[in-house]
Amino acid sequence: MDRKIEKKVITPKKVITIVTGLIIIGFIINFITSDHSRKLNVAKEKITITTVTFGDFKDYIRVTATAVPQQTIFLDATESGIVDTLFIDAGTFVKKGDRILKLSNADLELDIMQRKALLYEQINLLRNTRLAIEQNKISLQSELLDVDFKLKKAKRQYDLHTDIGQNKFISKMERDEQEDNYQYLLEKKKIVLNNFKQDSLTRTVQIEQLASSVKNMEKTLEMIHYKLERLTLKAPISGQLTSLNAQEGESIQAGKRFGKIDNVESYKLTMSIDQYYINKIELNQPGSFEVNGRFYEAEISKVYPEVINGSFDIEMKLVNNEPFNLRKGQTFQLSLELGMPEKGVLLKKGRFFQSTGGQWVFVVNKEGNIAEKRFITVGRQNPEFYYISSGLANNEKVIISSYESFGDADILIIK
Repeated sequence: MDRKIEKKVITPKKVITIVTGLIIIGFIINFITSDHSRKLNVAKEKITITTVTFGDFKDYIRVTATAVPQQTIFLDATESGIVDTLFIDAGTFVKKGDRILKLSNADLELDIMQRKALLYEQINLLRNTRLAIEQNKISLQSELLDVDFKLKKAKRQYDLHTDIGQNKFISKMERDEQEDNYQYLLEKKKIVLNNFKQDSLTRTVQIEQLASSVKNMEKTLEMIHYKLERLTLKAPISGQLTSLNAQEGESIQAGKRFGKIDNVESYKLTMSIDQYYINKIELNQPGSFEVNGRFYEAEISKVYPEVINGSFDIEMKLVNNEPFNLRKGQTFQLSLELGMPEKGVLLKKGRFFQSTGGQWVFVVNKEGNIAEKRFITVGRQNPEFYYISSGLANNEKVIISSYESFGDADILIIK
């Protein structure tokens, strides 16, 4: 009789399979529950930690400002000529009206001589004309006086002969002769009076024309004398003659720039600004700079909007007072404000930004022994601070030194 053999439930193969499964499950659970963060030990003395603050964010930039004189006058030759005399040298302080150099111009001097001779000729002609007119006037007056005298005498004779003729004591012929003589003198007087009036009008016109001609020639001569005076070039303002490009014997053409004078009693600041800020720059915006431990204020007085090589220029005037002993060409680091202060979370600037681009930082815990990576959002920035839009809170501590040596670490163990 056959015996039924019962099959074993647990076999070595099953045991191995179960154990292997349990090990795999254990690894999975351990992987899921364990911390996979990459950690790195760092020395505390090799990092820089700062505290996040909440305060006024000032939107400003730092620019290099150069002091230049408030007023600079360029010296240009107004007439052509040869440098005859140099009265002063470059660098000399001058007063308004001081002589700088003298030019000689033979053609201009000859022109003046010729025009003077012509003017004197016209003046003599005017004098002679006036004399002739006056003599003619006297002659006409004398002639008129003579006619009046004869007319009065003829009228008496005529009246007398008329009365006598009525009594038949003189002939009719004598009366007619007296009447003809009287009428002749009356007509002659009219002619003399008319000549006198015409001569007066002509005389007035001639004198006015000659006087006008002389006056115009005098004005022309004054202008030429003025041109001759301008051969001696003088300082238009008081200041320092900072450049003088002329030598004795040198020929200078009209319009040539030969020097400049700076008014060193007051200064302004000039600077170049990156074109990125062109829409943020306006007149009267304030700025400040430090000289020998003292701060001075300035404000924008002029904006040159033309962009050259990626930048544009502005000028600023000093407010209230100027730094002592300011010199032309002296430079300062000036803080130029771009807007009103705004409250917010502020993080001091550091080299970490070069590695993270401002996208994340290492935030240190309260104990100061652990720093964890955290993503943040940086808004605006100025030369000192980043304006943090999100990711950080007031009084938190952040590592702001370089992150280059941290590699891919997510957590830093600070020792």
